[in-house]
Amino acid sequence: MQLWKNSIRFCSPSRRQTVSLQRFKRTHERNSHNGSPRSVFCCAPALLLGSLWLVVGFSGCGRSPHPVAKSAVNEKTEPNQSDKSDPQQQPALKKAETPFSLQIPPDATEIELDQKVSDGDLKAISKSQQLETLILDGGGVEPDQIKELLSLKSLEHLRIRNCAIDDEGVRLLMQLKKLRIFNFPQAQFSNASIDELLRLPDLQLLRFSSPHVDDRGIQKLSNSKSLRALHLIRVKVTDRSVEALCAIKSLESLYLDGCQLTDDGYSKIIKLRPDIHLHVDQVHLDYDPNKHEHRSTK
Repeated sequence: MQLWKNSIRFCSPSRRQTVSLQRFKRTHERNSHNGSPRSVFCCAPALLLGSLWLVVGFSGCGRSPHPVAKSAVNEKTEPNQSDKSDPQQQPALKKAETPFSLQIPPDATEIELDQKVSDGDLKAISKSQQLETLILDGGGVEPDQIKELLSLKSLEHLRIRNCAIDDEGVRLLMQLKKLRIFNFPQAQFSNASIDELLRLPDLQLLRFSSPHVDDRGIQKLSNSKSLRALHLIRVKVTDRSVEALCAIKSLESLYLDGCQLTDDGYSKIIKLRPDIHLHVDQVHLDYDPNKHEHRSTK
């Protein structure tokens, strides 16, 4: 019997208990006792989004960017891997395995999954009308499946890793008017999607990577009235966007990873907006007067 852990966490008002689910993968035929679908458990609501810095503080300074998720800094671009074994040594594996089926409490407000989701999982998630936080870290969501989430009208916090969401996917998600945290670390949308994101009335944290966004898109963010945390990952942003970034009056935290600014650009940000918490490639710059020691989050 092989065993590996997948983080599956649901939050519901009905129970004040946190449990972790360990998934078991068996190489022998299941008997009638263990062949039934596995159930998923509830937990008490995690931190709600009342205090933004419990949400948008980044792990580089000992804060967690999400109420129930692992740190979004030092992003993993590969899905979580289960223990691997030689399929030739286990020819009966596929026959013995029963598909994992999500059983979501009807009053769930938060869902966090580290495993790859299936079409059936997405359909089950789409029925969670009270859902406020959805974190899918294991991949499995294709751009054309974004429409499955449009029924989640109460959703405020959305993070999906390993999803190449495009402009059409972003356009569809703008129907979720309560979104405050938009986190797609492996996106493929263009500058046009920045205009769409600015339609969200209460967007407070924007974190994404996309090779199709450049200075022209980032400069549009200067019109934001609500954005408090911006994290750009391998975005083609240069010194030409410095003034636009500094013009976001509500901005408190700026993370730039793998971007194309020069030291002159970073120095200008520090000069124009000394109040902004600035990180470059996960660290404070040596010449940042606001730099401080980082606390370990382990």
